Amino acid sequence: MKAELTPTEKIETLKTNLKPRVKTVKKDSGKLIVEAEDLEFLEKVPGIKHYTVNDGSRQKGLGGTPIDEKAYINLETREDIAKAFLATARWISAKRIRRDTNR
Repeated sequence: MKAELTPTEKIETLKTNLKPRVKTVKKDSGKLIVEAEDLEFLEKVPGIKHYTVNDGSRQKGLGGTPIDEKAYINLETREDIAKAFLATARWISAKRIRRDTNR
């Protein structure tokens, strides 16, 4: 089956995330065309606004932002844990600064 996906954002990240789960994935004018045997998993994939299946039925996607590989980290040492904590703290701090400056 084929489906045409409308991504919320980060189309390249979404394309990368879908590659292992579908037969083919092509980018076409801001949308992704995917082919797979079963397309039910698409409703659970972050980063899809909506998608249209071959038969013309339009399904709502999960929305949100596609998950970036960088979001996953392998914590094996105390140093890895410290780096993950500092990266999270910096992200939260930057988010607060942006929020506070937009008031």
